[in-house]
Amino acid sequence: MAKQKILAVDDERHILELISYNLAEAGYEVETVETGEEALSKTAEFHPDLILLDVMLPGQDGLSILKQLRSQADTMSLPVILVTARSTELDTVRGLDL
Repeated sequence: MAKQKILAVDDERHILELISYNLAEAGYEVETVETGEEALSKTAEFHPDLILLDVMLPGQDGLSILKQLRSQADTMSLPVILVTARSTELDTVRGLDL
């Protein structure tokens, strides 16, 4: 059986290393990228089963990346978990809305 594939997107290398190590140990195939632009191209290339997406990224933030993913037929139903230190009600509503 093929391993489930996870794409982790975060601009902090040490966080990506921790996520990647733990998910690989749990049996997942993991790819990591540090920017939103890389996330979009890696999604098209890697075809992940899940994306862990940091909201606060340089350049395009995670919410704009999620909006783009939801606008494309091949990624509109791809599961995405938003990873963020933001905790305001507005941030939660925006994330859930997308």
